[in-house]
Amino acid sequence: MDDLFRRQARELDRKKARPLLHQLQRILHEQVTQAPCTTSAFQSGFGPRVEDILANAIPGFYISPYEDLQLKRP
Repeated sequence: MDDLFRRQARELDRKKARPLLHQLQRILHEQVTQAPCTTSAFQSGFGPRVEDILANAIPGFYISPYEDLQLKRP
């Protein structure tokens, strides 16, 4: 993998670099060396002290952003 990556990085001719990239992708796919990861673009709060976290949510999109977070009174 490292050698293929270095070779494609040094190759200035795109037509010659393309097969190297395809070979890299094929190896990654066959060996399942990666997994998709996602993260929320918004900070949000959850927990027993949080007041109605869905009050300002856009249905089906995201939970109330951090700046709209309210805590329950003790």
